[in-house]
Amino acid sequence: MLLALVQAAAYIRQRAPRCSVQQYLEEFYKSDKKKTSLLNYNGGRLWRDDEVKNAILITWQILFNYILHARRLAADLLSLMSFFDWQGIPEALVRGQSRTVNRHGGVGAISAGGENSDSDNSESEASVDDGFEEDILTLRSYLFIALTTDKTTFDMHRLVQLATRKWLEGQGQLETWKEQYINNLCTAFLIGEHENRAQCQALFPHAKSALSQPPKSEESLK
Repeated sequence: MLLALVQAAAYIRQRAPRCSVQQYLEEFYKSDKKKTSLLNYNGGRLWRDDEVKNAILITWQILFNYILHARRLAADLLSLMSFFDWQGIPEALVRGQSRTVNRHGGVGAISAGGENSDSDNSESEASVDDGFEEDILTLRSYLFIALTTDKTTFDMHRLVQLATRKWLEGQGQLETWKEQYINNLCTAFLIGEHENRAQCQALFPHAKSALSQPPKSEESLK
């Protein structure tokens, strides 16, 4: 987040005294569109070569593309998590999903592929677990996500979520991942009975997040 702070400082400094920190924050929180505009601000040289653009969204998107090519499943995890409420993202909703996104178009089911022995299944599950932990480690190493104190939920800064969604939009993948997020959330929600209150309450902020960014698909809207 250091680059975001430096960029904000450059924006305010160039507009002083007609722009204060308070005025910047008021503008920033007006809408996602305004956040994108401010984060895309290119105020000249900070500490890098003049030829390099300083826009934080572009900087992050370079990292997103690197992760996509170096560890695609980590990029998929980042994409999915960008639609949740930024706090308390449940591990259960992003680990070992029954469906995955085909980046060449659409959401497809994962096939187990034939008859497997119990030993084969155990090895496969262990491999999936190891892979998930490596994906999480990749995202944590770039400070894109953080582990919470209960160790079963994650936090993801709002700016990282916004930048990720803008990246997906540029790839033509925004709606696909939005549908995947809604599918995962609907699968996790239980019937609204008293014994399910605690779980539904924990998922409620993520349901509100889904309402704030409705999909285009009629099926997902339902």
